Amino acid sequence: WEVPVFGIATALGWDKGKRYVFIPPEPPIQFYMGKKSAVAGQLVTFSKAFLNGELEEAHESGKINTTAWEPGTVHEVVWRRYRQDINESRMDVLVELYIGHRKNHPTMTAMMETVAAALKDVTGVKVCRINTAQNFVPPFFDREKYSDKSEFYYVPPGGFGKVIKYPGSNPTQKKLLKFFRKHSTVEWSSKEVLEVAKDVGEEKVARAKVEEDDQKRSKEQRQEMVQEMLQKLKAEKGLVDVGEVMGVKGKLDPEAEKAAAEE
Repeated sequence: WEVPVFGIATALGWDKGKRYVFIPPEPPIQFYMGKKSAVAGQLVTFSKAFLNGELEEAHESGKINTTAWEPGTVHEVVWRRYRQDINESRMDVLVELYIGHRKNHPTMTAMMETVAAALKDVTGVKVCRINTAQNFVPPFFDREKYSDKSEFYYVPPGGFGKVIKYPGSNPTQKKLLKFFRKHSTVEWSSKEVLEVAKDVGEEKVARAKVEEDDQKRSKEQRQEMVQEMLQKLKAEKGLVDVGEVMGVKGKLDPEAEKAAAEE
């Protein structure tokens, strides 16, 4: 079923103006298939709230994770659930902002999973991450727009207070745990946590590196296959190089061929 989506934009165009989205009080299909008068009434109420400045601006958000967070794991947070999953958790939170298609994704994922596992028995702390390619990043993180870097932050309980950015450029599980402990309002033994991280991390990181090596080999094999196909095409069709296949020069570009002859 395709259902309508109702919203208000203050300006049209990519990355322009503000957006306000109407969220039905029940599943969209049931709502829009209901009584027209009830639907119209809800939309009028929404529009009045916009005119009165009572609505909260909508932002890009990934799909909500339906799996409940458990201590010792990394919580994948989306913008629509930021307030509930981070601020309302009333915990000290270590947040990673990352982009999903980073080259070393398996290794970085293993590092954060190790940090979370090491803190499993510490009450009042939480490890989260947000994919910035799919979610709005609030300005208090002070992150460059469209940045492809992996950055780490301490968020105080309830979101009250200053968000602190990890200052290093080459994070490790040990460095992140020390950073988190330095700013945490919760008392816990750095020595014990670091020992757990060392035991757990060796296997996780080793597996991640194997996965990265496999991905690299697969990518190289695909590139080799493409080159072989192009070489075969060249032999069969008498093409000179890839530029010709793309119609850039040579036989597939008469004007370029003529200009080269005149020179």
